Amino acid sequence: MLRAYYRIVAILTGDLTEGVFGPFTNRSQNDIALLNDYLTAAGGTARPRGLFIQGDGFGQSETAAGLVDPSHTQFLADKLGLTLRSAAYRNLSGQSADCADLLTFSALTPAADIFGVTSSCDFSNDVWNTNPAVPEAVAGAVYENVGSNGPYISDVVKSAVPARNWVAVTSGYDIEHLFSRYCDTTGGRLAYYYYMLNHVFGTICQTTGATVSVFDTPGGARGRDFVDFMRIGDAVMRHGVSTVRLGIAHTGRTQIGIYDVAGRKLRTLADRIFPAGEHTLTWDGTDDAGRAVPRGVYFVRSTNQPGACRIIVLNR
Repeated sequence: MLRAYYRIVAILTGDLTEGVFGPFTNRSQNDIALLNDYLTAAGGTARPRGLFIQGDGFGQSETAAGLVDPSHTQFLADKLGLTLRSAAYRNLSGQSADCADLLTFSALTPAADIFGVTSSCDFSNDVWNTNPAVPEAVAGAVYENVGSNGPYISDVVKSAVPARNWVAVTSGYDIEHLFSRYCDTTGGRLAYYYYMLNHVFGTICQTTGATVSVFDTPGGARGRDFVDFMRIGDAVMRHGVSTVRLGIAHTGRTQIGIYDVAGRKLRTLADRIFPAGEHTLTWDGTDDAGRAVPRGVYFVRSTNQPGACRIIVLNR
């Protein structure tokens, strides 16, 4: 029935980490066989057909199921062109920020857009490896490259070739965890799907309609209003520097400082007029006198918004 009526199938698995695809022992529909037939068999709709799978537990589910029935991991490798590298980007990378950059490549979107994906202890984002036996399967996007184990592939794009005439995109994160860069707005989610669907699956089925709603895209390059925000990159400073990313809604004076747990100001990172837009500062773990601060917890405060962001210094 799938290949009789459909050119593209989208499967959003959310945060399910088990039981996504059958077959299971002594029960359930054989979903793997259905999808293999849909992608490869003649008859029905024209080929190539397309498959889009997204969810932060899909790889975990199919890898676990593959221990019982190898057709699951074989489907990942042969049809999607990937293997599961890690079930937890946060643990693999050491990323402690709640929002990580999602950097796309030309295989996935027309431009090198940067989105945001939430990263939390409450769920884990799958990290992929591409399968070298399927050379047309390439990295479409990566999570923010922190720590020493990167790059961390988040999306794999498998294009159609004569020997394997189907198209597939597999994403290792949940739809509800995808945002614009810095995870401040959901406009990036709409932009991601619009650009990905047209770019990867456009020759199968072009997505049409007004695009005014996708102007809220990463980096503000397509006309979105700027908002006040502050995010930390490398919030656990094991070596090097931590990055302070600022969004300034309106041009004006902004002061950014580093404080210890007692509320004492140790370092002025900036005190100047910032134009509206996005800005990046770095802190190398020293105070205003150039002395390295001890290991511990420190806070970044900005005069353009309430609250503070935390940096944990471990490299002393």
